[in-house]
Amino acid sequence: MVGVILSGLYTAGSLILSAQGVFPNWPWQLHCLIGFIIFAGIMVWTIVDKQSDINNLKSGRPELTLGKTMGVNRKVDERTSEIKIEFNLFFRNIGTKAAHKFHSRIGYAQDSDVSKFKLLNEKTSVNRIDCDNDFEVGESLSGIVKYIEKDGKKIVSPVITLIHCMVSYSDSPSNGKLYKEEWWFSYRADQKYLGIMSEKQKTSLEPYVRKAYGE
Repeated sequence: MVGVILSGLYTAGSLILSAQGVFPNWPWQLHCLIGFIIFAGIMVWTIVDKQSDINNLKSGRPELTLGKTMGVNRKVDERTSEIKIEFNLFFRNIGTKAAHKFHSRIGYAQDSDVSKFKLLNEKTSVNRIDCDNDFEVGESLSGIVKYIEKDGKKIVSPVITLIHCMVSYSDSPSNGKLYKEEWWFSYRADQKYLGIMSEKQKTSLEPYVRKAYGE
């Protein structure tokens, strides 16, 4: 539609201006030809652009999402009155293309002092992460908390840890497009599941996360 309008405007305008002596006195057939060339050029550009969009949609992209990470494993050591807490942050590819050059960074801080946000070592994988399979990539985190016995129950202080995880990956082993995802979690030491961070917690933690990443 745009091509038809522009070519029509050119043809009509050039004929009018030519009749008034403003435009070169070319034969009207030449003006029509130029108008058609403009129309054809715009249509070719539109088709190529749309075909590029279609090809991108067909080819798709890798997309990493969380695997089964929400459960927390707790091991009690009654000799030391300690509980070892372990949980996984694993990811799987639910996209339509394989993911390459996987990198992950995980950091944490106590909710009571977010300024002490600390990044753990970066994890990488040289393996291709195919889509729609059971392979997951990521890492495990662990910590130890003390407990006290009260009325036959093990009581743990409800300390809250805020956890941030960022992953990046490419859609090609070389010179591909880079994608990034990030997740925000909150974990209370007396709970059996990893929780989702609140907006208030994220607002307080995020400046220190960005600083740690140099953003």
